Amino acid sequence: MENSAYQPLVDEDLLFENVLALLEEPESLKIKKEIRVDGSVRLTIFCGQRDRGRVIGKNGCTISALRQLFQSIAYFEKRRIEVEVDDPRNPPRRLVQAAR
Repeated sequence: MENSAYQPLVDEDLLFENVLALLEEPESLKIKKEIRVDGSVRLTIFCGQRDRGRVIGKNGCTISALRQLFQSIAYFEKRRIEVEVDDPRNPPRRLVQAAR
């Protein structure tokens, strides 16, 4: 196979590209990546107040689709990825992991 110039996007770049298309003020977009002790990754989306609703979508459909995309990626890579939208009014949601 020939060596191609294609490089897969890393988590925050993939999220950045997907969210960027939704925004009216793309210059306000920032993605923060946190790697936790347990190896899980949290990606937090920071954007302008006006664009936050676009990222979340009606009834949370857009952010749910983004989370599902990253959960699928994480499943195949055997890791955990959380996607959050920064909201200064509310603290980040906490995920409860079921006991096995």
